[in-house]
Amino acid sequence: MTRKVIFLTIVLFFGIGCVSLYFFLTHPQIQQKGFPAIEENRDTRAQQRQSKMGINPAEPYNGPQNVDALLSSFSWIAADPEVDEKYPQREWLQMLFEMGIAIENYDDYSGYMAARRALVELENQPEMWTSDIFGLPPTTDWETFKKAFINRKIWEYEQFRAAMQADPEVDGGFFTGPGKQTFLPTVPGRVYVKRKGRGTVLFGEPLDEAQQTALIYQGIHPEGYEIIYIDDNGQRLTKPPLPLTLENVSETPTYAPQDVPMLTEVSATRDSLKTEEIPVETQQNEEYKPGRHMDDFDQFLESLNDEAFIEFEKFLTEEFPAEFQEYNFSEKQIERALTESFTPERLQYALEVVNRYDPQEGLRRLAEEDPELFELLKKYYNRNGTFQMEATK
Repeated sequence: MTRKVIFLTIVLFFGIGCVSLYFFLTHPQIQQKGFPAIEENRDTRAQQRQSKMGINPAEPYNGPQNVDALLSSFSWIAADPEVDEKYPQREWLQMLFEMGIAIENYDDYSGYMAARRALVELENQPEMWTSDIFGLPPTTDWETFKKAFINRKIWEYEQFRAAMQADPEVDGGFFTGPGKQTFLPTVPGRVYVKRKGRGTVLFGEPLDEAQQTALIYQGIHPEGYEIIYIDDNGQRLTKPPLPLTLENVSETPTYAPQDVPMLTEVSATRDSLKTEEIPVETQQNEEYKPGRHMDDFDQFLESLNDEAFIEFEKFLTEEFPAEFQEYNFSEKQIERALTESFTPERLQYALEVVNRYDPQEGLRRLAEEDPELFELLKKYYNRNGTFQMEATK
């Protein structure tokens, strides 16, 4: 049943993408307000982080490397009562010291403690211990998973930390390739482009709508940006793939349901490694262009943190009600329902709002700006079967 749910979701995104792709190609005049300049983005991010914390998180820590001194300096910033009760900062620091880890600034303190909150959520989710979301070998034993997860998160932070020390411009990155062992750092102005079949995913510096459209559908690189094309292993391609067109999108085969993995990359940023409760602006988001993620649905989850991964995985593994299982969905049925329910302009507006922000914030803003449209879209994702098609005879 899980495959049927995943297949339904993929087909739904395929229908949305086809409508949107047609609209983009037939309305070249469409423009979207762009993001601030790269330099402005970088400076603003640093100022926001410092103002929210009250300290410079990258400022060197010159105190003694012992538990009491570090708790005195940083524990109040990273305080999270629910997490601290389950995994106290004192015990966690002692574990880090036993592993030979030194804390050089608050970024280190927060980064090395990043696994704590996710572990609180994961302990009661045994189905996640056997998934490939985190780049870990599957296991049914909680203690085995917990140890591997802690080591993985520490390793992830060290990859990011090393990249940042080698290049102070590094502000994030993502893990890809077999076992998610390849870390690709992001810097202001750098955009990674990955194509597989009908899907195209952008990582790194956000592009505005006009830049995305020109890059993906015309192969035009935005001025002042470093565009890097990569394969599934995270290796640079020697030449870029052909731009997407209606013809090559329709001719490219999609995955069969059983071939759809749940996740391909694990993203990491300085702020995704945080342990404090205060909201921090996401520094690196995966950008999606309507019509380009038809057979990379797993990558839709990339911009979510570990907790969001867990919740979305729970949704996809739930069974539909028995009365809903008799329905059989085809791409044409889904596509027809979408085109009958939405005008291209309204659908485009909704996708712009969601893609302009991370998924959770985008949907919240859409609900505020156009409640009617939000309710229509929500019906297509309703797990109780609100979006029902005519049963196959």
